Amino acid sequence: LISDLLHGENALVFAYGVTNSGKTYSIMGTPQDPGLLPRTLDVIFNSVKLDDKFEYGIWVSFAEIYTEKIYDLLVPPDRQLKRRALSLKYEFRSGHKYISGLKEVKVQSIEEAYVILREGQRNRAVFSTIMNQTSSRSHSVFTIRIVRDPSYVTVSKMSIVDLAGSERHRNTFNSGQRLKEAGNINKSLMVLGQCMETLRFNQLKAAMGKRQAVVPFRHSKLTELFKSSFEGDGKAVMVVNVNPFDTGFDENSHVMKFAAVAKDVAT
Repeated sequence: LISDLLHGENALVFAYGVTNSGKTYSIMGTPQDPGLLPRTLDVIFNSVKLDDKFEYGIWVSFAEIYTEKIYDLLVPPDRQLKRRALSLKYEFRSGHKYISGLKEVKVQSIEEAYVILREGQRNRAVFSTIMNQTSSRSHSVFTIRIVRDPSYVTVSKMSIVDLAGSERHRNTFNSGQRLKEAGNINKSLMVLGQCMETLRFNQLKAAMGKRQAVVPFRHSKLTELFKSSFEGDGKAVMVVNVNPFDTGFDENSHVMKFAAVAKDVAT
C-alpha cells in the first residue's frame, strides 16, 4: 500500500469490530509496540528519505465522526467543547468528497508527525471526558497527503480509520446521550455493511451485464466521505478485530459475516 501511495495511488485502511476487540490497539499500539498508524508514518518518512529522485511534501490531518457530525481533532483543547461541525464538499477536479475547513499540517519529519498524532489523541480524550465517554464513541480518521515533485506533481492520500465499536442496547444499558451515540454508530456501521453488500451485488451484476443497484453512500457521513475509495479509486483494506470473550458471540458473528462480504468486494 505504501509503495503505491508514493506512486500516486490513494489508500484506505480501516479497523472493524465490536467494542473492546482491539481496534484502537491495532491502529495506534503502544510506545513499546507501535500499531499500524505509527508504523505507516515511519515507513513513509524512511522511504521518502531514501528516494533522491523526487521531492516530497507531506501533510497530515486528524478528524472524528461523532453522532453523524465531523469534527477537527486538531482544534485546541480549550475549544473542544465549542468546536463546530465541519461539512463535506465535492471537489469537481478529482471527483472526491473532502472535509471542508479541516486543519491540515505540513510535517517535515516523523517526530513532527508523531506530535500531531498525539495532539489529536489528547484532544479526542479531552472531548471524551467532557461527554463522559468511557469507550471510543466516534470514528477517528487520520489522513496522510503526499505531494511528489518535480518531474510532475503527483498527489495521493492514505486515510487510516479507527471505527467505533458496535454495541447492542440490551448489552450496554445505554440511555439518553449514550443511546443516541450508540444509535448513530450502529447506523453508520449498518450503512457501511449495506454499501459493501450492494457493491458485491453490483460486481456480480456487472459481470452478467445486468442493471446495477444504487449504493447508499449518502446515508452516512462515513461512507459518503470514502465513497471514491470503495468504488475503486485506490485500494481499501479492512482489519477485522474479534473479541475472544464468549459473551460477544452474536456481535462477533455479525463482524465475521461483514468481513466475508467485504472480502469479495474488489477495490
